[in-house]
Amino acid sequence: MAKSEFVPVGIVLKPHGLKGHVVFKFYSASINYEDAEHFFIEFKGAELPYFVEEIKKLPKGYKIKFEEINSLEDAEEILQKELLLRPEEIRKLSTKEPTLSEILIGYTAFNSSKEQLLGEVSNVLENKYQNVLEIKHTTGKNILVPLVDVFIKEIDKESKSIILNIPDGLLEVYLR
Repeated sequence: MAKSEFVPVGIVLKPHGLKGHVVFKFYSASINYEDAEHFFIEFKGAELPYFVEEIKKLPKGYKIKFEEINSLEDAEEILQKELLLRPEEIRKLSTKEPTLSEILIGYTAFNSSKEQLLGEVSNVLENKYQNVLEIKHTTGKNILVPLVDVFIKEIDKESKSIILNIPDGLLEVYLR
């Protein structure tokens, strides 16, 4: 897998004891790392899975024992290496509610009914006044649609689609 398919979530700081335990510092407090079954660590351009045998929260980080690391020497090989996870794994471990961006990006957007395909939601511009959907139209152009209740007909999580009621004229502004 390409590194871009992984997200850095922490870094190995130091060994802890002689039996392969290491201390990690994680980058985000909104993830429940204690439920992680594995992490990936990059070696020579490849992301290798390391399976968690034991994980314990410390005052400043976590102490982890990986199945594959059984000595101080093994632990020293991963010092200062970043822990990586796939985005979908992070979502499963997240302790916070997902943002609109995390939910809607990648959804297929339709206008009025599933008969008029608009394209794919490429971004959600979030601000305190009004959120805006950015849709990569089938023509290749980006269109912006205010994300307001009046314009949303249906959001289908199962099919990852959003059906919008876009007012006449709004699409034409972007598609000329």
